[in-house]
Amino acid sequence: MALLFLGLNELLDLQTVLTATGRSLAREQGWYRERRSFQLWFMVIFSIAALLGAALVLWKLRNALWPVRLAMIGFVAIAIYVVLRAASFHHTDQLLRGGLELVKFGSLLEMGGIAVVAISAVTYKRLAEKSV
Repeated sequence: MALLFLGLNELLDLQTVLTATGRSLAREQGWYRERRSFQLWFMVIFSIAALLGAALVLWKLRNALWPVRLAMIGFVAIAIYVVLRAASFHHTDQLLRGGLELVKFGSLLEMGGIAVVAISAVTYKRLAEKSV
């Protein structure tokens, strides 16, 4: 379900809507100049919540097959990318756009997470077929 939401987020570019809404709200309410501290707290709180959630899920999946746990790690990589994009700090944008000429860090994080989830799904299917 979460990956479906992230797919819709990618398709509809919801983080841009969230950023634009936050920027508009900050201007209307007069705290736009202090937005950096809000962005920092957003990133910190959301990242901690995501890490705690991931830790809880990994703990609950401790007896699951390794491809399931690996898929969760890929999902966490994708979620970290989304959090960094949603926070839209200038220096996080630079971090996400930084990297090698052909491979940017943000693309590596996002596409790497997707690849890990895909590889995990294929591996899980093969393991399930062998056990039948």
